[in-house]
Amino acid sequence: MALIYAPLFLYLALLLFYIYTMQYFMELDIHLNIIDDPELRFLKTYNLCYFTIWNFIFQIIFILLVLLDESLKIFCNRKNFSTVLGKVRALFFHSAILPSSVMVACFFWILWNINEDLMMPRSVSKIFPLWLNHVLHSSVIIAVVIELILPKRDNFVEFKSTVPIVLIIFFSYNIVLYSIYFLEGVWLYPIYRILSWPLKISFSLLQFVAGLSLTKVGINVQNLKRPKLLKFE
Repeated sequence: MALIYAPLFLYLALLLFYIYTMQYFMELDIHLNIIDDPELRFLKTYNLCYFTIWNFIFQIIFILLVLLDESLKIFCNRKNFSTVLGKVRALFFHSAILPSSVMVACFFWILWNINEDLMMPRSVSKIFPLWLNHVLHSSVIIAVVIELILPKRDNFVEFKSTVPIVLIIFFSYNIVLYSIYFLEGVWLYPIYRILSWPLKISFSLLQFVAGLSLTKVGINVQNLKRPKLLKFE
């Protein structure tokens, strides 16, 4: 019986942790006002344009969606509404949460371990505590793991229904990324400074391919939980 409440408590704990992180991040943002550094001013101006922040916002929306869905299942007799909410939850998870979170974690830490200057300037990394980096680039995997290991009997998602959403998310972000460069002459991520234009385009295409591939893998994992139909002779 206690297992019924497990998703609710897990996601609630994660939400409270994220709220604390948001509060700290806002205090850090206020602190940036008194630091006279061009790179830090740029970070403050375009902080909502980083894909890490997009993904963090996706996570908060998803957790709120999950908490509502789980609460309706446990405490209310709203089966029709809960079914619709469950479908939205599954689609949003596979289209946004899983590909975005895994890519944020993998791309950030791979490049960070090669050379941290590829991901953020030294002046920025000095004021970012290590735990905040882990919240934004590591703990985002927690929701993915929870959702993949939870029992599932319905609301399975077809890959073709996720493709448009995945493409819209990554296409929109690349528009933002390249627009800021053409308008301001500065790249959000330092790695783009050292890549040639063919490599920049290739790196962007890699993001599309990785996003779709991760979505496909996640759907295949969830499909392993499909109830097997009994055959009667």
